Amino acid sequence: NHMEYEDEKIAELKKELRRQKYTDIKGEGIFINRQFTKFCLRAINDDVGLYIPEEFIDMPEEIQLMKFPSVNRPQRIFTSLDGSVNFAFSIVDYQIPDTQIESLAEQMEEVIRKSNPAAIFYQDDQSTLVSGRTICMFDFKNYGIDEQMYNMLCFTSLNHGTLHGTFICLDRDADDWKEAAWEAFKTITEIKPDA
Repeated sequence: NHMEYEDEKIAELKKELRRQKYTDIKGEGIFINRQFTKFCLRAINDDVGLYIPEEFIDMPEEIQLMKFPSVNRPQRIFTSLDGSVNFAFSIVDYQIPDTQIESLAEQMEEVIRKSNPAAIFYQDDQSTLVSGRTICMFDFKNYGIDEQMYNMLCFTSLNHGTLHGTFICLDRDADDWKEAAWEAFKTITEIKPDA
């Protein structure tokens, strides 16, 4: 059966890519959920961008209104075409010093733990961006309206503010996306040098 043969080939290739920890999202692309996904640089605002899947679109206004309560609505939300995978970003005007980003992430995690006692937390991690600044992340799953949702939050300080990023997908898709989402967050970059 030609199809099965193709599937097997793809499965082998995926295993091989995983073995290589194939996470160069700025390169040719990576396999996510059996789909070959190419990433490209997208602007969050005039100053900041990151690499996200090429086919992601800006979430339409009317969907934003349904998914995000107005008080905390992120300024920029990118979504997969089926709406199931989202990257959302908020930038606040005050800059939290780089040295305090880790404690900001810890405080946020504490707030979420208190307000969502049923949430299950996975890991905390941090990395250094091209700018030399620290980016901190933690991830957890919680219960959406009818599905478990996977969330990864990240925080980093910018030249003129502090960025808070959120990656959200269905928990059952999380294993496919986790690593790619963290790799994407690690490409956050200030587009224009500080004048």
